[in-house]
Amino acid sequence: MHGFVAYRNLCEKYLYATYYNVSYIIHRWELRDTVEETMEALHDLIKMGKVRYIGASPAMHGQFIKAQYTASMNGGTRFVSMAKPL
Repeated sequence: MHGFVAYRNLCEKYLYATYYNVSYIIHRWELRDTVEETMEALHDLIKMGKVRYIGASPAMHGQFIKAQYTASMNGGTRFVSMAKPL
């Protein structure tokens, strides 16, 4: 199990049915995980009803575009926001 998937599993323990996150922002890209795996894990959180929107902290331009493209091509959820770089 790679880093992001393990992190997602840990987060799921704290996202109870009575608690609803409106948005979920990833703050660091785990380079060991593929973009496809990361976007699938985020889409799963939305399908489960744990979050409504996903976003990302600043990333390399190409990485963000690849994530958006991957989500579109696989029928997943695209990011709705990317934080402004400092």
